Amino acid sequence: MISGTSSLHDDYMKMTPKTLFIRKLGILLAFSGVIGQEAVSYFGKKIGDFGQQSTPSYSIQGSVYAVDNNTLWFRGFSYNGNAPDAFFWIGSSNSPDDSGSLMTDETGSVDPLQEYTNQNLIIYLPLDGNIADYSWISVWSKNLSRSLAHLSIPTSFNPPTTRDLGSLGLSPLVHKTEADRVEILDTQTVKFYNLKYDGEGPAAYFWVGSGSPSRSGIRLPDETGRISITPTFVPASSISDKGEDITVRFDGDQTVFEYDYIGLWCEQARQNFGHVSIPNRRDLNIPPSLDTYEIPDNYDNCEELHDRLQVSWSLTEDTINIQLRGVVNINDYMAFGISGSESRTQMVNSDVIVAWFDGNVGRAQDYFFYGGWNLKQRGDKGELSEMGCSGGNGACPDVKVNGVNNVEGISASVLNGVTAIEYTRMLDTDDDLRDTVISASNVTQIVWAIGQINGDGLAVRHIERGGGTVMFGRNALRNCESLVDGSKEVNGWKELQLIGNSDTTEFTAVIGQSGGERGYTSITDNVGWGISWYINDMLIPKLTLKRGTKYTFKVFGGNDANQSASYHPFYITNDKGGGYATLTEMEKLNHVIYAGPVNGSLCELNDKNGDQSMTSTSAEGYRKTLEEKCLSPKEPATLTWTPDDNTPGTVYYQCYTHRFLGWKIDVVDVLPSSAVDNEKPNVVCPDDIVLGTITTQTLATWSELTVNDNVDTGLLATCTPSSGTSFNVGSTKVTCFAIDVAGNEANCTFRVYVIEDHKNPTLVCPANVDETTESNQATLTWTGPVVGDNLDSSLSASCSPSSGSSFYVGSTNVTCNAYDTAGNEGKCMFVINVIGVNNTSSVPGYLVIVVVIVCIFILVMFPAMFYCRSYYARKNERNINYDDVEIPKPKTSINAPGNTEEISMGNVNAVYENDAVKRRTRMNKPGYIDPKLLPLPRETNPEYEDLHTYIGMDSAYTNLKK
Repeated sequence: MISGTSSLHDDYMKMTPKTLFIRKLGILLAFSGVIGQEAVSYFGKKIGDFGQQSTPSYSIQGSVYAVDNNTLWFRGFSYNGNAPDAFFWIGSSNSPDDSGSLMTDETGSVDPLQEYTNQNLIIYLPLDGNIADYSWISVWSKNLSRSLAHLSIPTSFNPPTTRDLGSLGLSPLVHKTEADRVEILDTQTVKFYNLKYDGEGPAAYFWVGSGSPSRSGIRLPDETGRISITPTFVPASSISDKGEDITVRFDGDQTVFEYDYIGLWCEQARQNFGHVSIPNRRDLNIPPSLDTYEIPDNYDNCEELHDRLQVSWSLTEDTINIQLRGVVNINDYMAFGISGSESRTQMVNSDVIVAWFDGNVGRAQDYFFYGGWNLKQRGDKGELSEMGCSGGNGACPDVKVNGVNNVEGISASVLNGVTAIEYTRMLDTDDDLRDTVISASNVTQIVWAIGQINGDGLAVRHIERGGGTVMFGRNALRNCESLVDGSKEVNGWKELQLIGNSDTTEFTAVIGQSGGERGYTSITDNVGWGISWYINDMLIPKLTLKRGTKYTFKVFGGNDANQSASYHPFYITNDKGGGYATLTEMEKLNHVIYAGPVNGSLCELNDKNGDQSMTSTSAEGYRKTLEEKCLSPKEPATLTWTPDDNTPGTVYYQCYTHRFLGWKIDVVDVLPSSAVDNEKPNVVCPDDIVLGTITTQTLATWSELTVNDNVDTGLLATCTPSSGTSFNVGSTKVTCFAIDVAGNEANCTFRVYVIEDHKNPTLVCPANVDETTESNQATLTWTGPVVGDNLDSSLSASCSPSSGSSFYVGSTNVTCNAYDTAGNEGKCMFVINVIGVNNTSSVPGYLVIVVVIVCIFILVMFPAMFYCRSYYARKNERNINYDDVEIPKPKTSINAPGNTEEISMGNVNAVYENDAVKRRTRMNKPGYIDPKLLPLPRETNPEYEDLHTYIGMDSAYTNLKK
C-alpha cells in the first residue's frame, strides 16, 4: 500500500528513471538483435563508438546515439561481464573518473552490469541531465576505479529535439480549419496544437504526401494518445471546433523523412483544408521513433490504493505517465492526484485527475477541488460527495472554471471486469491556480477516490476515498497483485409513489442522502450528487397530480446563496436533470419552469452512523438510518402550483442550482385509486455461473428464476441474454427482470464467466474389492468415484460395469469416467475379485453341463462301436468260401516272362506276368479282404515272395482294408 517512505540506492538519489519510453518499448526485448537485420535506419544523432577506447579484456563494443537531450540509444552493445562492479557512467570532466554519475541500466536498475551480446538499450541520463552538459560516456568499474571503455561527446553537441513547423491554416480559412502550431515529436509522430475544424467536410482526413497537397497523398491514423499504431482512420469531423490537441502517427515503417507536407484533406471534395511543409531530412535533427506496441502493466512503479484500485506510474524528465486500474462499473470514475495539504490527506484544494470509461471511450479530466463552502458544517471532510461543481465551487473540471485540461495520451480498456485508464500529465503545467507541481524527489501527499459520473459527465459522490504518501521519483518498485472482479451487482430499491388526492395536497420537501446505487441511481437511472429531495419523508417519490387541483409545497432547501453546497432552491420543470442555474444560455432555451424556484431554511437528512445504503433492503428502511437536522429558525418557503391543460403529462421537481436531485411528476386528468400497488416484484437471480470451454464459447443454461410479488402470482422473469445462449470467453452480465400487473418492474443481475479450460477432471476410484460367494456370481455396489475439477464443482462419474451389477467368479476391471462442462474427460479404474467357496469347478455352470453331456456320450457310444465292429467281422468270416481262392503252383516261376496272372479281389484287380494259373478272390462284401484269406508268403512261403514284391501287396492290402 502507499506509504511515506521509500528505500533508494545511495547513488540513485542523484537521478530518476526516465522510463516513459521503457514502458512503450518493452525495454530490451523489443530492441535486441543484430544491427544489420534492423528495419530502422535512423537512431538519432550519433555520439560515438566504444570500440576505440575499450580495454580488450572486457570485449566492450557498440555505438551510442542521442535520442533527445536526456535519452541515449546504445546500439549493438556487447560486454563480457567479467569486470567487478561495472556501471554505465557519465561525466563532465576531461576524462572518465570518480566524479562521474551513475546511469541506470535498460531496466532502470542500479545493480552492476551483467553480460551483453550485441544488444540495443535505452539508457537515461541522471536527474535533470542534458547530454550537452557532459564530456564523456563510460563503462566504469567502481571496484577498479577506472574506465573499461568510453567515448567522448563532441563539443557543442546538439541533441535531437522536436521541430516546430509553424501554424496551420489557409487564408481565408477552409471549414474553420486552423492550429496554433504543428510540431514533429519524432520521426513518426506529429502533434497539432489547438486544432480547430467545423466538421462540415464530407470526408476529411489527416493527410501527408510529396510535392504539393493533392489526392495522391495518403491518410494518417489518428492516435488518440496511445503510442501504438491504430488500424483505424478517424475522420477529422471528430475534432471539436473549440480546439483540441491531436497527435497523429505514421503507419508501419513510414517516417516524416519521406514526405513534404502534412495537413487536412477532404477526399470527396478533393480540397486542401490546410497544411504545413516538412523540411528536408538533412535539415531535421529530430528524435527517432521508439515505437512498439504497448506492453500492459509494464510501468516502473505500482501501489495498491484500495482492494479495488491500483495506480502505476513512470517518469520522464518533465512528465508522469499514469495508469489507474480498478474494479469499477462502467461510468464509475477513478480519481487520483495531489492532496490539498502538504502534511495530510485533504480533498479541499486537491488537484486530481478523474478518469472513467465512457462506453467505448476512455476519459480523463483535470479536476480541482475548490473549498468555497462551509467546511465546519460538513465536518471538514471536503469530499467530492456533497456538492459537485456549482458556481465555480466544489469538485470542478478545470475547463469549467476557465482552465485547461492538462491531460494527454488518454487510452482505456476493460478486461475481465477490470477497467484501465492511462494518461500523461506534465509535472509542472504552469497553471499555478489549478494544478499542483508534482515532485519527483520529495515525498508527496496523495488523494484518491472511486465514485460516479452523472449524466452531464461530471464526477459526483464518492463510493470509496482515501490518501497516503508516495515518492514518485523512487527506484522502480511494484507492490501490486492482480486485480480480480469480485463485485456483485446490487439490486435497487422500489420506486415510491404519492398520489395527490383530496387527502394529499400538501407536500414537505427537504434535502437528504440519496441512497447511492440502490437509491437515486437505481430509481432514476441517473447518477446524482449524493443528495436528493425527500417529499413527505420519502426518497424521491413519483408524484401523481391531477390537473386543476391546487398543490402546496413546503420547502426546506437552504437560503444562503453563498454556501452553494447548502443552497437548493426547489422548482418544477420539464428538464429531467434540473439545475437551471448551471446551464449555458443555449441549454436554457428549451428549459421550461412551471413553478418556483423557492428555497426556505435548510433541513437535511444525514447518516446517523455512516452510510447504510448497501445494507438497507428498502428506501423506507434506509430512511430510518438518517436523522433530520434543521438550521434555526426553521422557516419553510411555500410554493403553490395548479397544473392545467397546458401542463405536459410528465414534469419534474428539481433543484435550481444542482442537477439530478429530484424525480418525476405524472400529471393526469383522473387520479388512480389510492390503493396503488407500489411494490416491485422480487426477482431472485442465480449465483454467478463459471463455465469452461476448450473453444472460444460455450452454452450456459440456468433454471427458471423465482419471482415473488405482494399481489400477483405466476410472474415470470425474462433474462438478457437468455438461458441456452452461447457465451464467449470472458465475463458477460445477464440482466433478468419481471413486471407485475401494476407495472412495477424489478430486476436482478448475475454474470456468466467462460474460461478456456483444457484440464481434465480428477477421479479417485474406490479401492479394489475382494468378494466371496458360494455361487458362481455376486452382486456388488459401491460409492464414488470422487470427482474433482478446476472449475466445475458438481461433477459425477459413470462406471462400466455399473454399481449394482452381477460379477462372475474371477477378476473384473471396472472403468469410471467423468466429463466437465468443457468436454474434458477424466478416468480411473479398480478391480473386483469374486472368489467362489465350496465349488468343484471354477468355471461357469453352463460349461459344467456341457462337460457332463460329453462324458455321457463317450461312455455310451464307444462300447457300442466296438461291439458293432466285432459283430460284422465274425459275420464276414462265416460267409467266405475258401474254395474260391486259387493258389499258384509251387513249381511255377512267377517271374517267368510272358506269364500273367490276374487276381480279382472284389472290385480290385491285380495283373502280373506269371506262368501260373489265374488267381481270383471273391468275397461277399465288395472292397473288403480279410487278412486271414490272403497268404503272406514273405516269411512262411518264399515261393510267393516275388508276387508281394512286384505288385506291392502290402499297399494293396492296406487300401483294400480301408
